[in-house]
This record gives sequence, structure tokens and C-alpha cells, in this order.
Amino acid sequence: IHGRADAPIENLTIDNVRLAVTSAPEQAVQKCVNALTVENVRNLRLKNIEIVWEQPHLAQWQSALVLDHVEALTLDDVVCQPAPGRSDAPAIVMTHTTLRSQLDAN
Repeated sequence: IHGRADAPIENLTIDNVRLAVTSAPEQAVQKCVNALTVENVRNLRLKNIEIVWEQPHLAQWQSALVLDHVEALTLDDVVCQPAPGRSDAPAIVMTHTTLRSQLDAN
């Protein structure tokens, strides 16, 4: 999910999703290293999200969730792990990302 730096996506909620990452040699997903990437979003809420890695595992797979330039992030019941065999990769990568405070959420 890619907003633009000069026009970020606003007020995005993703709710009740199970994302299963699988290898598919004939599809572009083979080139991906992370399960889900979200960039340039303001007011993002991820609720009841599960990200799983299915077999066979690919060596290039890394993190389940990458958040870059996300302002006011809410994570609510997000379950994920780094790709199998990737103890060097975090489950969630956040760069230039701020969390939404509980005070703001009410």
C-alpha cells in the first residue's frame, strides 16, 4: 500500500484480514521480500490482522510488516512473525512512523 509523500493516504483501516504468504513461481510475489508494506499513510489502523508464511519458504523473505512514513499508527491484535529461518529480521519494521496515543484514540 503506497501513498505519495506529497499526498499520503488518510484514515485507512484494515480489519479482520489473514494474509498467507506463499511461493508462486509464476507470479510477481516471488520478488517480494516482505509480506506487507505500507508507506505514506496518515491515521492507519490495523485491527485483527494475522500474517503467516506458508511452505515452501523462500530465502529472500524477511519481515511480515514494513511501515514507512506512517503517522498516527494503531495496532490492535496484530499477529505476525519474521519469515521462517530469518532470526536477523524483525517481525515489524517501522521507519519514520509514529504511534497513535490512547488519548487520541478516544
